[in-house]
Amino acid sequence: MKDGVTVYKEKVVLIKDGRMSVVTEKTEVADGLVIDQTTVTKNGQKVTLTEGQILTFDGNLIEAPKEVQDRAAATGQGAVTEKP
Repeated sequence: MKDGVTVYKEKVVLIKDGRMSVVTEKTEVADGLVIDQTTVTKNGQKVTLTEGQILTFDGNLIEAPKEVQDRAAATGQGAVTEKP
């Protein structure tokens, strides 16, 4: 499983080393990628993830593996970025 950030049941979830954990505090996980309980920002822009997407630590949006997709909840209109 690729390391990155996704959304599960409207919570931001960190995927690292094959483990998923709910984010409970604001954390910078990679250069310019900051996550907290409800938002993901990359270089100051808010990123909205939908079911089936992972934002990798290098800033790419990829399709989530089946095991992540099975657990993900729909949360928005797509990979739309907007100023926070």
